[in-house]
Amino acid sequence: MATIRKHRNKYQVQVRRRGFPSISRSFHQLKDAKEWARQMEVQADRQELEPDRKVLDTITLADLVKRYRDEVVARKKSKDVETIILNAFLRGRPETRGEAGWPVPNVIPNGCQSQFGEPHVDTGHPAAA
Repeated sequence: MATIRKHRNKYQVQVRRRGFPSISRSFHQLKDAKEWARQMEVQADRQELEPDRKVLDTITLADLVKRYRDEVVARKKSKDVETIILNAFLRGRPETRGEAGWPVPNVIPNGCQSQFGEPHVDTGHPAAA
């Protein structure tokens, strides 16, 4: 909802919506302030405004992996295997931000170590692959 208040010789408009940063602007005329406020509210309703980036600071990698597991993987044919892999990844403590070196070998299923263990070098020769 937009709030318009008179401040000195200008009209200050503030539009606040949950999930979006507060937007403020000042106008000399009340009709311009109302028009801008209406435009910003329409953009917020249409999800055309930039989301609040501060919310992203509270989301961890574990939150994203859990959401992916519950919403996307649950509808896949390979959901059983992917769920096991993602749960193993989650047991490796991805909730700590900025930590490099999670136990990747524990995430890779048995029998797939050779597939993921060594980096592939493309030599351009089909027999080498």
